[in-house]
Amino acid sequence: MKKEKALKKLDLFSALDTIPLLDEFEREYQLQLQKKDPVMLASLAEMGYGLTEEPRFLRSPAVHLTGKFLALKKFEARPYIISIVRQALRGNSIILLPTGLGKTYVGILLILETYKADPFHKILIMAPTKPLCIQHKDTFREVLPDLVTNNLTGKVNPKQRVKLWQDSDIIIATPETIREEIKKGTAISNAMDLSFIFIDEIHHLTGDYAYGPVTKYYAENNSNILTVGFTASTNPEIVELERMQKELNVKDSQVVARGYDSPDIKPYVFVRFTLPVLIDRSPTDRQRRFKVELIEILTRHFTRLSQVSGESLNDYAHRNLAGKVVGIKISAFNGLMARLRKLLANNSNKQMLGTAMIDWAIAMKIGNAIDRLNKGMPEFIFFMQKQYAAWHKNPSPSGSQFVNHPVLRKMMGEVITKPIREKLQIELGRSLEKLGNLLEIDMSEYSHRNNFGNITVIKKQPFKELGKTLKDKLEKETINQKPIEVTVNQLIAWSLIMRIQAAIDCLGSSIFELVNYLQYQHWDYQSQAQPSSILFIENNNIRQIMAWLVHYNIWKDRTYPNELGKVINIGGEIDWEEAWHDPKLLAIADRIDELEKRQMLIFVKYRDTLRKVLKFIHEKYPKITCDRLTGTSNNYGDPGMKQSEQIKVLERYKAKEIQILIATSIGEEGLDFPAVDELISYEPISDVRRHIQRLGRTGRHRHGKVYTLIYKDTGEETIYHVAKAGEKAVRKIISYYQNKAN
Repeated sequence: MKKEKALKKLDLFSALDTIPLLDEFEREYQLQLQKKDPVMLASLAEMGYGLTEEPRFLRSPAVHLTGKFLALKKFEARPYIISIVRQALRGNSIILLPTGLGKTYVGILLILETYKADPFHKILIMAPTKPLCIQHKDTFREVLPDLVTNNLTGKVNPKQRVKLWQDSDIIIATPETIREEIKKGTAISNAMDLSFIFIDEIHHLTGDYAYGPVTKYYAENNSNILTVGFTASTNPEIVELERMQKELNVKDSQVVARGYDSPDIKPYVFVRFTLPVLIDRSPTDRQRRFKVELIEILTRHFTRLSQVSGESLNDYAHRNLAGKVVGIKISAFNGLMARLRKLLANNSNKQMLGTAMIDWAIAMKIGNAIDRLNKGMPEFIFFMQKQYAAWHKNPSPSGSQFVNHPVLRKMMGEVITKPIREKLQIELGRSLEKLGNLLEIDMSEYSHRNNFGNITVIKKQPFKELGKTLKDKLEKETINQKPIEVTVNQLIAWSLIMRIQAAIDCLGSSIFELVNYLQYQHWDYQSQAQPSSILFIENNNIRQIMAWLVHYNIWKDRTYPNELGKVINIGGEIDWEEAWHDPKLLAIADRIDELEKRQMLIFVKYRDTLRKVLKFIHEKYPKITCDRLTGTSNNYGDPGMKQSEQIKVLERYKAKEIQILIATSIGEEGLDFPAVDELISYEPISDVRRHIQRLGRTGRHRHGKVYTLIYKDTGEETIYHVAKAGEKAVRKIISYYQNKAN
């Protein structure tokens, strides 16, 4: 309680972009003073380190540490790093240090001090992702070249892990890999081998995440291990920090905190301009219609869940003024399933429980569909693609109800109608051209064209008369026993055009009429195999059309060819020209137009949005090198990235071979992007830690700009302000511990 009251008395910090920072002259002056800081010099002498200067053009010399095991000119001497290290050496600690200020180097000096005192035991560094583990390995090998440093992640063959452990001074691992080895009882589980544990991104110490079990196991089996956790983005609720203190046995005096306005930090802080960009949302007519229909479905499922639970469920949903459910509060809604199970566990009506679980699952799918639709049609279509793919693979009860919902089938039918028509018209044009070549005539009098000069339909009466002429010609050639091969080929081409036109006509009635027609054509193909029927069914575009119809469960008869799934053009059903009018894409284009040679990093919430933004930049800015950074998980139409691919992309970005990088959450933590001049968040995120991590990707080594794209008068504005309020709360916590240390 005392701590809570003390926190309330502290003033909140202002926004990050309004923290008073030093100008260049003041920065240089303060840096000169810090190099001569008597406390630092005395501490370094006591620890056995010296200093060396490295000249820099138009700037004061860089000052580096020298000492045993340290590579020359690789460790910049900063007073706050020395101060933090000396404090952390007193016992288990949690270090709160803003991004870009060298928490890795704090760890390096802590590890070096521990190793010098006890070179016979090992140091374990844990980081949440493989790319971050690799980045740490490269840094440690560069700064401490005489110590053997290796990665131990799931990528390492289990048979080689123990030997790698035994041969290393420093092991950098993902916590899941260490937990796996502890469960096996291998030599890696021997806690007496360790003297120090470095936990990066300590805020992951929650729930069942492996940080907790691993540190607890080693601490219980070796009380002499020094454990230090690092984060730039603690939870805005101080009780979460207190929980981590308890788990790691960290006293209040060992929570070492620094903020951007700390006197010893200021000379090293670069200006980061954070600019919210408010954008008018302009959904298409189709987006509006689809959203209204999805809201009706979601509201009905919530009503049924409310009747089963006996509650209003208002805490689980976002409602509009009419009381309709327009969105789901995901975290709360996830907890509803457990409550429903508990509520209905003793209910003799098992069917009620089963129905409630299906309603819950469908509501979750519909809620996610609305969320994707709010972002754009491509995201919605990509999401629906994955739902149908999952159902084809494993037709669960909720999945079956979802894909068979008449409203959703109608929606997806509308989505694919335009690309189907375009493919049919493409084939119509090609076939007319081929027939014209066979007849050696101009076919323009037999077709209608649109304003772009593309063939849309045939002129039926003249074309039928042409067919009658060809049939009469064939009959005469047959009677007169003349060669008929040329005429037969002409008639086959003519017949193929008639089949394509019939498909266009059916589509004009409804997509379900087209399905009936294609089913008949496929039956005809299997039973009679007429030449034009073979050409029609085996045509690549026709097979693509059939694949779409099957994938979206519009073609429900299982008589379709089994190999259709292999030819589906994922994303081909998206109207990209319509998508390019997305106002957020236009806002990104405005920034790219002024980017010149600077580098940009774009964060997105969903991979589906990443795919849209990447395609947009590739098409609109073909001369700009742009790439993606995503996780490894494999989704339908999105295979993810192998670890080797992630590393290669990061290296290319750092080498300035890539100008624009688009990343999902994997790029938020720890990874150093030294060249980022501008950062764009495609949408605000409410998770304060992730918000702070995103900010930290720029302004690390020079001034940077951060743009957050926000739709006006929507929940995104609320999310942005929640994140900013949480950011202030984190600064408040940092200030509390910093003032307490002073």
